[in-house]
Amino acid sequence: MAPVMRVSMRASMRAPLLAALLLACPLLATGCAAQAPAVATVSTAGIPAALQSRWQAFRTAVLAGDNATLAQMTRFPLEVAGTLDSSGIQRIGQDRFAATLKKALDQDSGLSPRQPQTNRDLVQRTESLTQNPRRPTVTDDQARIGALVFSRIGNQWKLTRLYLEDE
Repeated sequence: MAPVMRVSMRASMRAPLLAALLLACPLLATGCAAQAPAVATVSTAGIPAALQSRWQAFRTAVLAGDNATLAQMTRFPLEVAGTLDSSGIQRIGQDRFAATLKKALDQDSGLSPRQPQTNRDLVQRTESLTQNPRRPTVTDDQARIGALVFSRIGNQWKLTRLYLEDE
């Protein structure tokens, strides 16, 4: 008889617990919904006008293959870093700029795992810079677009660093 008694006690304890859970679920769902972050929206707000203008000129020069104009938009020596922190940073002059930029543009951007896209494709697709709160690309004095890093130098934005895949 003792086992029957335990079963009935368990059954009698289940009903209040079940009732408490049923009452708590809507409260938890409401609380979670109130705490859920807003969906990240992409915005051009927060992108300095000078950077937006520089990006559009840079993009036009990349698509035209105008290395002379691109060099004018670059601070030399240009920093070239690998994708690993241990890769170190090289500094290159204008004499190696065109070949190094071509190499960076032809490499995978790493931003689209489903369908690989080169940095050149990324430049072509990015008509204007946008800010995504989940993945900011622009701070007050620096912007990163794929393998390209632009920095504010005085009142101008210049290409200051490229990332190349480690070989």
